[in-house]
Amino acid sequence: MVKISARTGDHQDRYLLLLSDLLLLCSPRKSMISGPQFGLRARFEVDNMQVLEGDNLVTANTFYVRDDHKSVELYTATRQEKEEWLEYLFLAIKSLYTRKSSLRVGREILRPLDSEIGKSNLTCKVEMYKMYRMCHQFYEY
Repeated sequence: MVKISARTGDHQDRYLLLLSDLLLLCSPRKSMISGPQFGLRARFEVDNMQVLEGDNLVTANTFYVRDDHKSVELYTATRQEKEEWLEYLFLAIKSLYTRKSSLRVGREILRPLDSEIGKSNLTCKVEMYKMYRMCHQFYEY
């Protein structure tokens, strides 16, 4: 995977590590001393991450990964590799939302039932949001 620098336009080798709820963008370290072989360059939480098709007219197979604070333009060597990465990233997002939507706290479900969507029950929505935030803070690093 290669990152295109937003400041200089340089092309930099990167490694993506996709976990169930986190995407890590790492760079290789060139060191003769033992220790970490990769440096963490960026971290994206899957539930706040967006993946967009690239619009680079010079470089083929580009796509963007971004959140509220940063955006990274990446590209792969082949179109097939790009499509595979996009599929993995979209599946990670979908899987996380599926897991979150089925998360239960006691007997309460955090997601409203399909039959309840659109009905205005503000108290219920506020309580569900509070439970969601409490669980979200528990899992934050």
